[in-house]
Amino acid sequence: MSEDKGEAPNGATDADSEPRNERFSDAIFSTEETVSIVKGFILAYMRGTLTVRFPSVKEEISMAESKGKPIDEIKATKNVLDRFNSLEDRCGICLGTIQSTPEQRQEAVKTLADTIIRLRSTNRITGTFMDFATEDRIKQLGTEVEAINNLLAQFINLFRSGANPP
Repeated sequence: MSEDKGEAPNGATDADSEPRNERFSDAIFSTEETVSIVKGFILAYMRGTLTVRFPSVKEEISMAESKGKPIDEIKATKNVLDRFNSLEDRCGICLGTIQSTPEQRQEAVKTLADTIIRLRSTNRITGTFMDFATEDRIKQLGTEVEAINNLLAQFINLFRSGANPP
């Protein structure tokens, strides 16, 4: 390795030879943002504003065959049901309806976030969901706009009645 250029064998840089977790020590999203995304997903799922389409038994068999690991219909059916139950269980842990430790809740949030990305990237989520903070901000803005409209209506009524404003 040449020390003046910081190159590793085969022209790789020192950064290429560093372990992945040292180069990317910070996630793109903070823990709070990840929780907010998961919360938005669960709320939309509960409201019915988004749907999740799991692989059918036929798709499950086809995926297994494409990986060179054929399965029968019974195993494929079990896999499909396991995927559904796993999503439901993770949502229940995040909601607190399934008893769990803080570590299990953290793991459920991480796993559910990964699942959301996988489902979205394979077009298995239909509908939209916003993060919880965005939804709260929209509600707050709605309240502020309503207050402004009320003040405007009072001003217009004063102006029409000919009263002098204070």
